[in-house]
Amino acid sequence: MKSFIDCISFIFIALVVIYPFFIVPFIKDKKYLMILILAFFIMDGILLLMFFGMDDYSTKWLMEYYGYNLDGMSESECYRNVKPGDRGMVEGMSSHIMGIGWPLRAVFAYVLIIPFQIILSFIEYYVIRHIKAG
Repeated sequence: MKSFIDCISFIFIALVVIYPFFIVPFIKDKKYLMILILAFFIMDGILLLMFFGMDDYSTKWLMEYYGYNLDGMSESECYRNVKPGDRGMVEGMSSHIMGIGWPLRAVFAYVLIIPFQIILSFIEYYVIRHIKAG
């Protein structure tokens, strides 16, 4: 089950990083490049919110699958139904959902990924124009 969730997470991250490489070659004019950059803002926001929301939901779902009680009031009550062999993995997942929430992680990723995509899009756009011109 964990492998399936990791595979879906990898697909989301791959979409965020790779989709500009399939769109930029079809840009004909600079004004379309600006429209593309605006589309990056929207598309990245949607993809990152979906990824981090799914990540948080799937972590909680896996914890319940292994017997963790999310509504427990004490540590002994939360881990009562967890098998001893699964306890280390559930403790790791528990620390994953504590701390900053998934919306804040999505915002941090958004701030990091947008400049990366804009720079790569400009580089790709100008490389493609030089290849066609030359």
